[in-house]
Amino acid sequence: MRLEKDIFKKQSFQEAADHQPAYQAMDATTRVKTFHYLMSVSYGFVGQACPRRDKQLFQKRRHNEVT
Repeated sequence: MRLEKDIFKKQSFQEAADHQPAYQAMDATTRVKTFHYLMSVSYGFVGQACPRRDKQLFQKRRHNEVT
């Protein structure tokens, strides 16, 4: 799962701050749905379930062990 950086546009701080009142006016359920939609667009899985993440990225080992 990789972030698609080409779908974002550069904004000024003022433009970015103008979005906050719209999100604060939404109820919690609508905000959650909006977040999930924007995340699916950002990562390229629109209309699909969120892909499972690989949680086996890290290993446990002692400090004195060398891999």
